Amino acid sequence: MKNQNTGRLRFTLIELLVVVLIVGILIAVALPQYNKAVENTQLMMMVQLIKPIAAAKQAHFLETEEYARKFEELSVTLPDHFSILDDNYYGQIASWKKHIFY
Repeated sequence: MKNQNTGRLRFTLIELLVVVLIVGILIAVALPQYNKAVENTQLMMMVQLIKPIAAAKQAHFLETEEYARKFEELSVTLPDHFSILDDNYYGQIASWKKHIFY
Protein backbone atom coordinates (compact mmCIF):
# COMPACT_ATOMS: atom_id res chain seq x y z
CA MET A 1 0.00 0.00 0.00
CA LYS A 2 1.09 3.54 -0.60
CA ASN A 3 1.80 5.68 2.41
CA GLN A 4 -0.04 8.99 2.05
CA ASN A 5 2.55 11.00 3.99
CA THR A 6 5.75 9.97 2.21
CA GLY A 7 4.42 8.54 -1.04
CA ARG A 8 6.48 5.28 -0.63
CA LEU A 9 5.11 1.79 -1.04
CA ARG A 10 4.81 -0.20 2.17
CA PHE A 11 3.24 -3.51 3.07
CA THR A 12 0.68 -3.82 5.83
CA LEU A 13 0.88 -6.47 8.50
CA ILE A 14 -2.12 -8.29 7.01
CA GLU A 15 -0.48 -8.48 3.59
CA LEU A 16 2.69 -9.92 5.11
CA LEU A 17 0.71 -12.46 7.14
CA VAL A 18 -1.15 -13.56 4.01
CA VAL A 19 2.15 -14.08 2.17
CA VAL A 20 3.60 -16.05 5.09
CA LEU A 21 0.44 -18.16 5.21
CA ILE A 22 0.60 -18.93 1.49
CA VAL A 23 4.27 -19.87 1.71
CA GLY A 24 3.52 -22.09 4.70
CA ILE A 25 0.76 -23.89 2.81
CA LEU A 26 3.04 -24.43 -0.18
CA ILE A 27 5.76 -25.86 2.06
CA ALA A 28 3.24 -28.11 3.82
CA VAL A 29 2.16 -29.52 0.47
CA ALA A 30 5.66 -29.86 -1.03
CA LEU A 31 7.57 -31.24 1.97
CA PRO A 32 5.91 -34.70 2.11
CA GLN A 33 6.57 -35.17 -1.61
CA TYR A 34 10.20 -34.18 -1.14
CA ASN A 35 10.59 -36.57 1.80
CA LYS A 36 9.04 -39.36 -0.26
CA ALA A 37 11.47 -38.72 -3.11
CA VAL A 38 14.46 -38.75 -0.73
CA GLU A 39 13.23 -41.98 0.87
CA ASN A 40 12.80 -43.64 -2.54
CA THR A 41 16.31 -42.60 -3.53
CA GLN A 42 17.77 -44.04 -0.35
CA LEU A 43 15.83 -47.26 -0.86
CA MET A 44 17.17 -47.63 -4.40
CA MET A 45 20.71 -47.08 -3.13
CA MET A 46 20.20 -49.80 -0.54
CA VAL A 47 18.86 -52.19 -3.19
CA GLN A 48 21.95 -51.53 -5.29
CA LEU A 49 24.10 -52.47 -2.30
CA ILE A 50 22.12 -55.56 -1.32
CA LYS A 51 21.99 -57.16 -4.80
CA PRO A 52 25.72 -57.95 -5.03
CA ILE A 53 25.71 -59.22 -1.45
CA ALA A 54 22.81 -61.58 -2.16
CA ALA A 55 24.46 -62.80 -5.37
CA ALA A 56 27.76 -63.41 -3.56
CA LYS A 57 25.96 -65.28 -0.79
CA GLN A 58 24.24 -67.51 -3.35
CA ALA A 59 27.54 -68.11 -5.19
CA HIS A 60 29.22 -69.02 -1.91
CA PHE A 61 26.45 -71.50 -1.17
CA LEU A 62 26.78 -73.11 -4.61
CA GLU A 63 30.55 -73.46 -4.15
CA THR A 64 30.63 -74.71 -0.56
CA GLU A 65 27.09 -76.03 -0.01
CA GLU A 66 26.78 -73.93 3.13
CA TYR A 67 25.82 -70.32 3.73
CA ALA A 68 28.43 -67.78 4.69
CA ARG A 69 28.32 -66.78 8.34
CA LYS A 70 30.43 -63.64 7.96
CA PHE A 71 30.46 -60.88 5.39
CA GLU A 72 34.20 -61.30 4.92
CA GLU A 73 33.68 -64.87 3.59
CA LEU A 74 31.96 -63.48 0.51
CA SER A 75 33.84 -62.38 -2.55
CA VAL A 76 31.82 -59.25 -3.17
CA THR A 77 32.81 -55.83 -4.45
CA LEU A 78 30.47 -53.07 -3.45
CA PRO A 79 29.75 -50.13 -5.77
CA ASP A 80 32.14 -47.18 -5.71
CA HIS A 81 29.58 -44.79 -4.20
CA PHE A 82 29.39 -47.00 -1.08
CA SER A 83 32.41 -45.18 0.36
CA ILE A 84 30.66 -41.80 0.31
CA LEU A 85 27.61 -42.92 2.29
CA ASP A 86 27.14 -41.40 5.71
CA ASP A 87 26.93 -43.18 9.07
CA ASN A 88 23.16 -43.62 8.73
CA TYR A 89 23.66 -45.84 5.69
CA TYR A 90 26.44 -47.80 7.39
CA GLY A 91 24.11 -48.41 10.31
CA GLN A 92 21.39 -49.69 7.97
CA ILE A 93 23.84 -51.97 6.17
CA ALA A 94 25.11 -53.28 9.50
CA SER A 95 21.58 -54.08 10.66
CA TRP A 96 20.78 -55.74 7.32
CA LYS A 97 23.97 -57.84 7.59
CA LYS A 98 22.63 -59.21 10.87
CA HIS A 99 19.46 -60.33 9.12
CA ILE A 100 21.31 -61.77 6.15
CA PHE A 101 23.81 -63.72 8.26
CA TYR A 102 21.46 -64.64 11.14
